[in-house]
Order: sequence, then C-alpha cells, then structure tokens
Amino acid sequence: MLRLLRKPGFVFGVLVLLPLVIAAVFAPQLAPYPPESMDGPRYLPPGSPGYWLGTDNLGRDILSRLIHGARISLSVGLVVVGIGAGVGSVLGILAGYLRGTVDNVIMRVMDVLLAFPDILLALIVITMLGPGIFNVMIALGFASVPVYTRLARGATLAVRELEFVEASRALGTNSARLLFRHVLPNVVQPVIVVASLGVATAILAAAGLSFLGLGAPPGIAEWGAMLNDARNYMRRAWWLATVPGATITLAVLAIGLLGETIREVLDPRIG
Repeated sequence: MLRLLRKPGFVFGVLVLLPLVIAAVFAPQLAPYPPESMDGPRYLPPGSPGYWLGTDNLGRDILSRLIHGARISLSVGLVVVGIGAGVGSVLGILAGYLRGTVDNVIMRVMDVLLAFPDILLALIVITMLGPGIFNVMIALGFASVPVYTRLARGATLAVRELEFVEASRALGTNSARLLFRHVLPNVVQPVIVVASLGVATAILAAAGLSFLGLGAPPGIAEWGAMLNDARNYMRRAWWLATVPGATITLAVLAIGLLGETIREVLDPRIG
C-alpha cells in the first residue's frame, strides 16, 4: 500500500475516483434535485444560485443528473469487466490447462471474434439484442471476452509447466484441485491488472454508444446520454456538453492511472 501511495498517478486516481464512487453510492442523498425534475429555469449557466452546474434545455439540474449518471456509468464499467473477465478467464484456463481439442475450439472461436474491432462487435450484438443500457453491458462484456481468454490461457500455459504444479500432479492431485489451488491464483493477478484498465475502456465505450442513441434511453441521466442530449444546444449552452464530457475524461483518466499504477507495482520487471 505504501508503494501505491508514493505513486502520483495512484493518488490522483483516488482523489478523482473516490468522489465519483461516493456520488454513485449515495446519489439520492447527495443530488440537490431529482434527475428528471424539470422545475428549474432553462439554460442557467454554471454558478447560478441553487444550480451549481447550471440547467439544461428542459430545466433539469446538471449536477443532479451528473451524480445519478455516475451510478449508471460506473456500474456499466464494473458489469462489463465482470462479464468479460469472468467468462474469458474460465475459457482461457480451460483452454490452457486441457489443451488439445478444447484449446483448439476455444481459441479458434476467439480468433474469429478478435477479427472484429471491439466496438463493431458490440454494435453487432446490440443490433441483435436491441438498444438499452442493459444490452450495452452484455454487448461490451461479450466483446471483451477474447482479450481475457487469451490472457488467461497464456498465464495458464506458463503456470501448468512449473515444477510445483508438476509435483502436485505426480502426487495424484486431481485436476479440479490443481486448477483452484495452483493455477487460478497465478492467473488472477494479470487478469486483475487488465480488468482495472478495462473498466475505463468500458465506461468510454458505453458513453460512446449512448451518445449514438444505442445505450441509455432518452432522458435517462447517463453521461453519454447527456452528451447526446446536449449536441443540439452547444452553441447556446456550452456547459451541457462540457460538464459530462469533462467528467467522462476525468473518470477514464483516473481509472486508467490506477490500473497502470497497479500494473507497475505488481510487475516485478518494472522498477
């Protein structure tokens, strides 16, 4: 922990991310107004009395919508990584440990999926499932599975050849015990590092899909949807796009720095 605290990137990430997490958890208590309330004057600029970040074209409080949007956007990042890392790790461990036909089938499927850019693969899935924030989570999680599968497979191949694994196998330890006791703990570390960086990517991708109208439905307080709502009013009210855009940028930067710092601390090859 002390090593992490000495890293400026980690400190910056915590200082930015912690308020966002608190806002997401306690959104109803912290937001000055309900996110869908249209009782305020329209187009109030930031710094207006009672509306610190201004109001939008419908008189909704930007700060309240931003706070409630943190709950959706951060949840999307965690769910997407949970799907991708969970499914991908299981497939990768099975492919790397069992080898043979299982390995060939799993990795050929992953090769096909990797032929598509992540966002294109997500768009294909959304086209089949339909728009919506829940479907965005599934689509982005599905699109990230190949990355975690290849990562877990590589780590498993390296671990299964180590001497202590061979010794356990020679002593008659069954495959299930080998996987859970020896292989899985050594695979988790690289997966956690990539997953921490994947949260930022997922938030950015989800915001982009919502901006295109494929994520959160109109009117829902989600950062990407707020950008989508603001694009027709940028000349008249610059803050409608600037505030959620800056929030997305800071959140992605903070999570990225945290992930990079964790990678540096856990990787012994980096001084």
